[in-house]
Amino acid sequence: DDLLTRFMRKKESYSDKFLQHVALNFILAGRDTSSVALSWFFWLVIQNPRVEEKILREICTVLMETRGADMEKWTDEPLGFEEVDRLVYLKAALSETLRLYPSVPEDSKHVVNDDVLPDGTFVPAGSSVTYSIYSAGRLKSTWGED
Repeated sequence: DDLLTRFMRKKESYSDKFLQHVALNFILAGRDTSSVALSWFFWLVIQNPRVEEKILREICTVLMETRGADMEKWTDEPLGFEEVDRLVYLKAALSETLRLYPSVPEDSKHVVNDDVLPDGTFVPAGSSVTYSIYSAGRLKSTWGED
């Protein structure tokens, strides 16, 4: 079940107006994070012509094998799941974009119960923990030199 379905199951607890706001938040959050990710992706691709060439070559290879040499047929319909699964380099380039420029660069969590972080740090209930996804994606100890 998705989150909206769970809200709807408890309809006596939530008004239609509340559910509309929940749905709108999903749409806006998805739109904004996707547009940010794609903006960074295309900026990085423009900066790296070799990467652009490899992505184009991979797409052309997959389409040639699945739809034939007639390029007119390449745009007849959207890519199928099987075709997308074969775009390994493109997926890697998108993942690298999100590592370097995450759509949500930092986040915070509210601690409900006393807890201990993996490094042994005690975190008392009621506190907030903020972490930098941007920084984590650039840790040389994890990723090496860029």
